[in-house]
Amino acid sequence: MSEQTLPEPVRDLLAAIVEALTVPLADQAADDDTANRLMRERASNARIIANSALTSPSLSDIARAAGQLCGWTADSPVTYRPYQARTPQTVTLPTGEDQ
Repeated sequence: MSEQTLPEPVRDLLAAIVEALTVPLADQAADDDTANRLMRERASNARIIANSALTSPSLSDIARAAGQLCGWTADSPVTYRPYQARTPQTVTLPTGEDQ
């Protein structure tokens, strides 16, 4: 059986959907609502684009849909500080009877 690959416009659309849905957690609890709104907006945009690709499945339409989603994602950037896991730090305590 020969292995088939997805056409480039389909891969571009899938990559655009992944990018749109990659919304980092907020570093501060005060930014959780902002992160949640951004995820809802981007998920809605991705759904609209995926639906349009299903209803107009020509490769040129799919390529345009991918470009549209990339544009919408760029227009709604992350505006809060993303969470980054802290690395544990080792503390060396002094040795001796004075501890």
